[in-house]
Amino acid sequence: MIQKLFFLVFSVVVFSASSFAQATLLVRINTHPKEAIIFIDGNRVEKEDGMLFLEEGKHALELKSTGYYSYITNIKVSRKNSVFNYTLDRDNSVEIPVKTPETETKEEAVSTVENEPVEELIVPVKVIPKTDKHFEMEMVDVVGGYFLMGNQYGGRKNKVHTVKLSSFMIGKYEVTQEQWVAIMGENPSKFVNDKNPVENVSWSDVQLFISRLNERTGQHYRLPTEAEWEYAARGGQKAKGETFKYSGSHHLDEVGWNWRNSGDTILVGRWDLELMKKNHSHPHVGGEKKPNSLGIYDMSGNVWEWCSDWYSEEYYANSAEENPQGPEASKARVYRGGSFVSREKQCTVFYRFSSSPDYGYTYLGFRLVLD
Repeated sequence: MIQKLFFLVFSVVVFSASSFAQATLLVRINTHPKEAIIFIDGNRVEKEDGMLFLEEGKHALELKSTGYYSYITNIKVSRKNSVFNYTLDRDNSVEIPVKTPETETKEEAVSTVENEPVEELIVPVKVIPKTDKHFEMEMVDVVGGYFLMGNQYGGRKNKVHTVKLSSFMIGKYEVTQEQWVAIMGENPSKFVNDKNPVENVSWSDVQLFISRLNERTGQHYRLPTEAEWEYAARGGQKAKGETFKYSGSHHLDEVGWNWRNSGDTILVGRWDLELMKKNHSHPHVGGEKKPNSLGIYDMSGNVWEWCSDWYSEEYYANSAEENPQGPEASKARVYRGGSFVSREKQCTVFYRFSSSPDYGYTYLGFRLVLD
């Protein structure tokens, strides 16, 4: 079936190129829950083997599922952007219908009857989340307070401004592959090692992980806001006014894995991707470098860390002073801290970067905050 689909896509694209029409592309839309109903441009569509055909360009997308809030957005389909991941928020006021063996038998019996409302044969059962108190992540208490966020040499997009944060708890380490597999059942990482940070995950992937983690543990984990991340990286109140360039030191080698020190030998000279590949640069087990004043490891280097905020170059100039959450909407999500392939400046506590929430790569991971 997949071979036939790809042959059809190839044929359509060739025809489109010759007639200057829009190409029809094979697209994957992953949803949680998986049975979410998909509407494209107002029309319900069905996935085949998890995939469907869409014309290249912009489309209105709507997702619906019983027991969840509907999700409406716009997507732009292209050859480079053909995989989309979405997690619907639970509507706890609605019970999710659960099929029983008896109702499934009845459903099969009437499945051939045209327009039969199968939903009426489903017995509603209240779902009580299971909690797993044995699944724990080491968290560090961060006492809230005021701090100066940004960098005076970063221009408008990194404007220095005062921020006041409430107290919170943040992961002592980046989330590991072992922890990811315990929740998700599979490992997306390229550099496989249970104790290494999980990588190659998108912001959307992380939201699905958090949703399942919270359901399993009964806790409320989330990504840190960009302000919380920077405050923790700087050492919070325990920094006692010390303004380290990196998280815990003025010397990156002391606290972070970066493009120079993450491989077989120490690299010198200018940043060189091919040289890094030959040097087998890779992420490392959390906690091998020196922690910052809060006892948090690897906030400079190792893997970039997703934050909850949308990204905007203008936001620092208009940021709320107390517990800022980032702009209301944008095209990209923030990640911070640099990685094992990053230049030194990218590993500083104030450097900002961003990508599409559906983007994942081998240098992208995350750590969590616990409310």
